[in-house]
Amino acid sequence: MNSLAVVAISQDECRIFTDGLTPSAKPLRIHPPVHSGKKKYENVRDGQTHRGHDVDKFAHEYLEEIASALAEARKILVIAHGTGKSNGFEALSEHLKKHQPLIEKRVVGNIEADLSHMSDPQLLAQGRDWLTAHSAFLG
Repeated sequence: MNSLAVVAISQDECRIFTDGLTPSAKPLRIHPPVHSGKKKYENVRDGQTHRGHDVDKFAHEYLEEIASALAEARKILVIAHGTGKSNGFEALSEHLKKHQPLIEKRVVGNIEADLSHMSDPQLLAQGRDWLTAHSAFLG
């Protein structure tokens, strides 16, 4: 396991890079459950983005699957975007504090970025840049 795991989390997908920060590294992709929250919709047109209006965008099952994938990571860098209920970093951080405090202690930083327009190599470049800038801090 590499010393730094890069986690790019949004409400629609999480990409986790654990095999290094080389431009060719491939992520583990985790997706939230299709229906979660208070309402379940039978028709796509009944709800926004195929998941409904009053759903929890960061469902417990989704965040727990991400936490499981990070169980062996020594250091974790989170890349996320959004504000309020759409803030992936806040959602993951709160979940880890409450349910996985040992993993939460390994989060060393976060970057705010527009993930919807970033390729895997761009995410890895962000991780490399952050690691270079903070290498003295990380030891």
